[in-house]
Amino acid sequence: ENPQREPPAAGEAAPLPHEAAAVRYEALLAELRAECAAAAAPPDAPPEVPPLLPLLQAHLEHAEAMSEGRRAGEELLRGVVAAADEVLSLLDATQIAAALGVPHVDPDDKRAKQRREVDEAQKKALVGALHLKAAALADLHKVAAAAGAGDGAGDGAGDGAG
Repeated sequence: ENPQREPPAAGEAAPLPHEAAAVRYEALLAELRAECAAAAAPPDAPPEVPPLLPLLQAHLEHAEAMSEGRRAGEELLRGVVAAADEVLSLLDATQIAAALGVPHVDPDDKRAKQRREVDEAQKKALVGALHLKAAALADLHKVAAAAGAGDGAGDGAGDGAG
């Protein structure tokens, strides 16, 4: 890699620092996804835990943090929804519900206790992803409503009224 960047060509705008950081983030995320997909699960990890889940949970938290604290634009909110969908695609809500529907776990059965911990962690990931997706969708609705109110969408033009 060349640590020195060439200056932008004449008439070309220099990339903003946050744009450059976003490009680096996406490249790193793609690299980590590939590594997780290619890596074998650790021998002590339960086979039911998708190897990409921790990475995608961290990505969802990052996407949500990027949309917090400022007037989140549609692009950032759609990023949160997409990240939540990725986490949700790894989880089987029916299987989690069925596993957690058994009220008692034998305290002497280490495998059952370990399985219960995995199920609880997956439930937490499922609930968190659903919560963030719902919040982002609600914010997207607000953004769309504000955009509709600001562009004269309520004037009856083009809606068949008239």
